[in-house]
Amino acid sequence: MSPRTYSSPVRDAAAAQTRERVLRAVAVLMSEHGYGRTTMRDIASTAGVSVQTVNLLGPKSRLIAEALALAFMGDADATDLGSAAAMREIMAIADTDAAISAYAQALAAALERSCRLARTMKAAADTDDTVRDLVLAGEEHRRRDMQLAARWMLDRGLITEDQLDEAADVHALVTSIETAHHFLVDREWSVDRFAAWLEQAIRRMVLDGGASQAGRPSRHPRG
Repeated sequence: MSPRTYSSPVRDAAAAQTRERVLRAVAVLMSEHGYGRTTMRDIASTAGVSVQTVNLLGPKSRLIAEALALAFMGDADATDLGSAAAMREIMAIADTDAAISAYAQALAAALERSCRLARTMKAAADTDDTVRDLVLAGEEHRRRDMQLAARWMLDRGLITEDQLDEAADVHALVTSIETAHHFLVDREWSVDRFAAWLEQAIRRMVLDGGASQAGRPSRHPRG
């Protein structure tokens, strides 16, 4: 007879809250102090849990990867761009112009939350093979997200089928961690300023480029 499994909604909710506290502590500490200098004890102290609890949630390599996903998505249950509740709502907005504006705002906020930790993780990949593998997996995941965004543009009639891959590639460049870190951290732009630039860049580089190639009138970004 196989052992019975017991699940309590209250217990499950408490476990999820603990996991989220730990991951948010990881994001804060590793963004500020780096991967190597952040200990499991540091994480436990900041999260208000035991070191054993942190160890049960995974090694540091897994914790930084999951913390980065949470920081970017802002949704503990989301596994990709399309599964985040806020992003699903944006993609469902009927007015395409309004949807693009909302998307730029949401993406700017996500990049502000995550760009420092993403840089930390990339730096750690130089000396930790496990982190490097997770970074490579994350980059593949991001390529799929960019394809999803480009597919949404196609469904809205903003690009054509043969422009799908190029739109995804350009979109990936405009919304990269390096781009976000440059403006938000190095140049100390506000999130609102970055969101406005991001919206213009998406319209100009992705949509206007596709529109002109498709023979449609160019749509200039709003000021």
